[in-house]
Amino acid sequence: MASASVLKWTLGEASMATTTSSLAQSRQPAGRPRRNTAPISGLMILFSVLMFGMAVAIPASRAIQEAEMRDRIAGLAVADEENDEESDTASESSNGLLPADDDGRLASAGGGASAPPPSPIEVDDIEQESDRASKLEALRNRQHASDNGEQAREPKPTQIRVPDLDIDAEIHQVGYEIKEIEGQRVREWDVASYAAGHHKTSARPGEGGNIVVTGHNDWEGEVFRTLEYAEYGQQVEIETEDGVHRYEIKEVHMRREIGASLEERLETGRFMADMPEERLTLITCWPYGINDHRVIVVAVPVD
Repeated sequence: MASASVLKWTLGEASMATTTSSLAQSRQPAGRPRRNTAPISGLMILFSVLMFGMAVAIPASRAIQEAEMRDRIAGLAVADEENDEESDTASESSNGLLPADDDGRLASAGGGASAPPPSPIEVDDIEQESDRASKLEALRNRQHASDNGEQAREPKPTQIRVPDLDIDAEIHQVGYEIKEIEGQRVREWDVASYAAGHHKTSARPGEGGNIVVTGHNDWEGEVFRTLEYAEYGQQVEIETEDGVHRYEIKEVHMRREIGASLEERLETGRFMADMPEERLTLITCWPYGINDHRVIVVAVPVD
């Protein structure tokens, strides 16, 4: 009797399930196939695999690019030392600095920048500002003293050329803005658009001192696009209304900018400081499309 009851209940349940299934099917619009979600799931899996691959490949590419840049700069230093030994006429850079290395991570290149790169900064202390103001005042006095037979200040640079790097650009005068970063007063320099920019408070060719010229790598003209390929011994020409001044590259530096501490950034800014002897300092961002480092090239007058 019990078995008969169980059998009856089971058959009843099966009949109810069949009825429910039939009802659900009857609600499905005629002629409309059921959606197959398998392709969507496959695409999501493929997308996840691609994203994972990029997460692994990009850091690897950055590390390779960093190593290549380090090796190239180190090779420049070795080649320069070997040339000095062979010629027995060692030529030292104006401040004795060797090409700098950096332990920061480099980003992979590719595509122009979608936003302006960070502007160069340097420390702004009262004593240095006073010294610079005194120097500029002396130069202005020279400029206005030609009626008394004294030499006027040298003319402004108007054009820069680096034939080996296909660099040929106008030079405009640029200024700076005083800002405060982490409690430190700094000068944040403008960078010219579609031209190289001469720091207006830096020296001019023929005056002695540090001639600072900056330019974009991947933004508004890309005038210093190829500066990263600078090598020792290459010639740089700076044109003024008085003629052409020639310089020879003696240093190539790479310094981290984005992600660097304020102390590191200000240390990089020392390349823009006044110098007792004449030198030409060229600055741009690197690598192309990322701009988290600076490339700094130092050249000295050709005798």
